[in-house]
Amino acid sequence: GAQWDLDKTVVRAPADGYVTNLALRSGARVSSLPLAPVMAFIDTSDTLIGVEIAQINARYIEPGQAVEITFKFAPGRIFTGKVETVIQAVASGQTQTSGSAIAPSAILTAPLVVRVRLDDQAFAASLPAGATGTAAIFTDHVKATHIIRRVVLRQVAIMNYIDPL
Repeated sequence: GAQWDLDKTVVRAPADGYVTNLALRSGARVSSLPLAPVMAFIDTSDTLIGVEIAQINARYIEPGQAVEITFKFAPGRIFTGKVETVIQAVASGQTQTSGSAIAPSAILTAPLVVRVRLDDQAFAASLPAGATGTAAIFTDHVKATHIIRRVVLRQVAIMNYIDPL
């Protein structure tokens, strides 16, 4: 029984990645319950790019539409990609189940997230987790403004040299 218990103390990664914020020490007691995680695991097997958009604009976005993004991490550069999906659920759309009546609160318009896949997968893999930037999604709505948005995005990319914060 002791050998079986010892074998169960090995922590294995669920995918390629790395551990950060490690709070695990030899002899520490851990649980499989998510009450107090002992580490954060960063999955590097696939890079996910999330672009926050106002809910009012989500009605125009569809998978396959062209995207251009500039990252603070790579000032002066523009990366292309495609919309994969609009993640049409945010935490404010949920409520905790309990035996109590729901307390009323102000309903805020939270942004939705669009999942984007970059064309340059090598660059996507090199992005640090949490990298930020500015994106433009080119929809079929008001196509005449696309050229202006492309120019503004390139200005933002150049400004990332000057204002990296």
